[in-house]
Amino acid sequence: MNSLLTINCILLLFLSSGCDLQEAPPAVVQPEPNGYMKAVINGESWSGDFPRTGFTFIEQDTLIQVFASQFDSVRYPYNDTIVFSYFYQAGAHSFSVLRKPDKHEQRTGGFYVENDGDAIIAWYYPIEDSVNTFTVEIKKDEENRVYAEGTFSMKVVIDPVYDNKEPNNTFRQQPDTVLITNGEYRIPLNDISNPRNK
Repeated sequence: MNSLLTINCILLLFLSSGCDLQEAPPAVVQPEPNGYMKAVINGESWSGDFPRTGFTFIEQDTLIQVFASQFDSVRYPYNDTIVFSYFYQAGAHSFSVLRKPDKHEQRTGGFYVENDGDAIIAWYYPIEDSVNTFTVEIKKDEENRVYAEGTFSMKVVIDPVYDNKEPNNTFRQQPDTVLITNGEYRIPLNDISNPRNK
């Protein structure tokens, strides 16, 4: 499935509030309208710009992708991308991150990519590891907006094709093995109870 994206850089605004001596009730936290996707990559915080979901309808099944890219303001247009693909199943909440062909010959699971703009620098695939996890919940907020949310972690290694092609690629920022942990996402989603009618 082709997933060509045009992603603009955004400026994150951090607001802080003061406090007084009296204990105040906790503030109501409103969901971020554009969602979020964040993780720790080899010990460094990572936050995706404009996280998205994508759909591919194959026969009676719905393949869903959850993905985001973080752009480097110093090395722009360098960016790195985290992607997870899975077939929607009502009531299912946990999926494998390992890349395995399914009945439609699509590869579900996760992967990690370093890019120079939209050109791939290095492609990483997950390997067996105890940290591997990908969960998903489909929820609605008070305004009836539908979100996909969950957690993820995975250990990935560089694809030998890219390693052999560009062994001294100076654009690469990551080592041959990348550990992605503490992943969280919450991304707006169309109501997939009957996605073909949306």
